[in-house]
Amino acid sequence: MNTANNLYAAVGNGGITENQIVSRLKLIYLEKNKDKIELEKIESLEKNAGLFGKVPSKVEKHASGVIIKGIDNVKIRFSKCCNPVPGDAIVGYITRGRGVSIHRADCTNIHDLNDTDDQRFIEVEWDTEKKATFLSELQIKALDRPRLLQEITNLYADAKLNAISLNLRINKEKVAIVDIGFEINETKQIEDLMKRIRRLDGVLEVYRNKK
Repeated sequence: MNTANNLYAAVGNGGITENQIVSRLKLIYLEKNKDKIELEKIESLEKNAGLFGKVPSKVEKHASGVIIKGIDNVKIRFSKCCNPVPGDAIVGYITRGRGVSIHRADCTNIHDLNDTDDQRFIEVEWDTEKKATFLSELQIKALDRPRLLQEITNLYADAKLNAISLNLRINKEKVAIVDIGFEINETKQIEDLMKRIRRLDGVLEVYRNKK
């Protein structure tokens, strides 16, 4: 309907029912107030849960592959500062307006939180029954030499890992720095690849990039 009068007329002649209008208004309200509704859920959780370890026993599985204890229908996001993947020890942190943020347990950002933030942590764990895809990035430092990149490529191709990004640069010390992003299902995939890369000639160090 282009105007309110047209809408009223449609209701009067039975072309549109009151239930249709109410349903549409509910959708509009939920869409415009989703951040407010999310915040109210988080505040309710904080009020009822208290300190970490006192959350309700209810377990909620999410499509992301993470099980969150004590929360129903709250969105979650994986922190980009540490890129947690299945197999990593993880913790959940209750944010205001953005749901629950999932971090690796050894994430420096988590350890930088002060004691007053303890009540904002919540227990989470991986859903081992669900195989979701996650991003994990490796940084490789090696002495620059011919065929280095080809040998690295052959290793992850043999491991059937899908590389979605690759960047190579050579610093002033003639050290090659290679950043490669992979789609993986669990930590073991990337750990096995790291072991194989470390055996290549000239490799100085290999680690998961937390940035």
